[in-house]
Amino acid sequence: MLFITEKEKRLLLAYFYNNRCRLESNVRQLQLNLRYRRIDSVDAVEVLYAMQELENFNQISKDIMLLLKLK
Repeated sequence: MLFITEKEKRLLLAYFYNNRCRLESNVRQLQLNLRYRRIDSVDAVEVLYAMQELENFNQISKDIMLLLKLK
C-alpha cells in the first residue's frame, strides 16, 4: 500500500495547480495572438500543440490523483 504524507500531498496539488495555470495561460496567450495578427500554419500548430499539452497534463493529473486516491 502506498502512503503519501500531507506535505507530499500539498506539494503534488500545488504542482498540478501551478502547471495547469501556466499551460492555460499559454493557450490563452496564443489564442489572443491569433486575433491580432494574420494567422499562418505555424500559429495554428502552436495553438493546437499548446491545447493538446494542456489536455494531456489534465488527464495525467487526474489519473495520478485517482491512483493515489486524492480525489
